[in-house]
Amino acid sequence: MPATHDADPAGADIRLLVVEDDPIARFTLSEGLRCWGYEVEEAESGDAALDALSEDPNFDLVVSDIQMPGEVDGAALAIRLRSERPDLPVLLTSGRTPPSSVATFPFLAKPFSTEEAVIAINRVLRSAAGACGYRPDEHERSERAPLG
Repeated sequence: MPATHDADPAGADIRLLVVEDDPIARFTLSEGLRCWGYEVEEAESGDAALDALSEDPNFDLVVSDIQMPGEVDGAALAIRLRSERPDLPVLLTSGRTPPSSVATFPFLAKPFSTEEAVIAINRVLRSAAGACGYRPDEHERSERAPLG
């Protein structure tokens, strides 16, 4: 693994939900992030992501593509999570310019490398935590309520 300040340390004790409708892109990103030490769950749509979060709210970050089929695309997912789960940061990705409705969300343009994703994830987590190096402990995770 390359050693850069923003990419190190990587995923120790960090749970991610990767939301991507393209199965190859979802697999590639998820496996790459697992190699960096992140615990990764996958969802193929915004609807599936909401289901996953309802069943298990203990995620530290959602990484979501914007353009996806279904009732809930990535933009709608991010907006809903900001409203219902303001403690859960969302990193949006796309190969296109993001819509203005999600202009305030962190964004990573496709294509990107796994290292670029790790750097973006770490920046978002540090920003959300308000302090460098913050890692939620198990007590904090157990306090999170499912979406409902």
